[in-house]
Amino acid sequence: MKYYLSFLIFFIPLSSDAQIKISGRVVDEITKQGIAGVSVYINNTTYGTETDHKGNFSFNAMLTGEATLILSHIAYVRKVHVLDNSPVVNLHFDLDPSTNKLSEVVVRAKPSKDHITKWFNLFYRELIGEYKKTTNWCKIKNKDSLYFDFDSETNNLKVFAKGPLIIENIFLNYKIKIDLEQFEYNFTTNEVIFKYYAFYEELPLMILPKNQIKKNRIFAYEGSNMHFMRGVYSKTIGLDFFYIFKYSEVKNMEKQRVTKIYLKKMAEAYVKEEKPDISLPHLFSRDTAKYYQAVLKQADTISAKTKEIDYRSFIKSDRSSRTVNVNFADTILIQYDVNKLNNEEQFSARISSSKARVTAKKPDYRSTYLYFFKAGGVNVQRSGYYPEASLFMYGDMPERRIGISLPYDFDLEKIYSK
Repeated sequence: MKYYLSFLIFFIPLSSDAQIKISGRVVDEITKQGIAGVSVYINNTTYGTETDHKGNFSFNAMLTGEATLILSHIAYVRKVHVLDNSPVVNLHFDLDPSTNKLSEVVVRAKPSKDHITKWFNLFYRELIGEYKKTTNWCKIKNKDSLYFDFDSETNNLKVFAKGPLIIENIFLNYKIKIDLEQFEYNFTTNEVIFKYYAFYEELPLMILPKNQIKKNRIFAYEGSNMHFMRGVYSKTIGLDFFYIFKYSEVKNMEKQRVTKIYLKKMAEAYVKEEKPDISLPHLFSRDTAKYYQAVLKQADTISAKTKEIDYRSFIKSDRSSRTVNVNFADTILIQYDVNKLNNEEQFSARISSSKARVTAKKPDYRSTYLYFFKAGGVNVQRSGYYPEASLFMYGDMPERRIGISLPYDFDLEKIYSK
């Protein structure tokens, strides 16, 4: 099982009710001269622009409450500014000239070309994802700006970027600019951590037909984390074909033990070999490989118990903050039915299954598990945003990486109305 932690840093609550103007000027802290080409955007949305030759910027955005403004330029230290209820016009920002971000990296032997290719492929897979092969349509346009640092003592890979990463997502027709804050992958624990800021733009030229892009965006939205959390906020989880269960399990400890051993061997192979063979027969003796292969095919759990629960029992509206609090003491299993069967259709599917009929439509579930790190749960905003560091997820939803992500100002109603 892979543990995956992602943080869309300092996100904002969005609403379609109020469009406001955000404007100001960005200058060099030392010279006080305006800086051209600074990317100014609201994190993880399509709202933003670049400063002109005098350092001025202006754009419109639909939002309420707090918002987070990102100011990014390759020659300056990135600035994060939280917008509250105060005026958002005539803003003024001083940016510090940046130092070399890579100067603090421990100097190690320069990796070979094969090593760089190997690390990039891993980075791409973990950051972009492989969800339903949709991310085959994604491309990092400036991969040469990446720097890879592998610590053989801790089996930890860190990835740095000399500037913003430009991702072209043809499947969803977005150009995504990623300001990478942190990316780490640990081979021993199989844990991935990345922190980033993101700005979305429509690609100027559509390679896919417009109607296909519309279908792709609906596919990306349905069953996603955003879809679920918006359902929590609007109290329409059941109508959105999500089903919630209290979940408990007895873990397969032998599989966990074998997995740790295998991951350690994989890490050693990545260190020693430029093109590592990480197959079990190559890493272990014949008998050991045969046993490990059998164990790794087993389920992650020996037994599991589920009890369907009413989602309204663990959510509560907070009118003062215009959020909905979600709080549950145990692990929650979320199942989304891709086929969107109503209760009558699900009953018919169960009956037909018991009679060994194969013609009836059946549910197709995508499962996600979550539990809270901190007491008090999380507060969910209208856009579907919540503080991601407050809960842990594994399963279908967190596997939807950047390659199949949508900006938080994505409006499903507008998609259907077109």
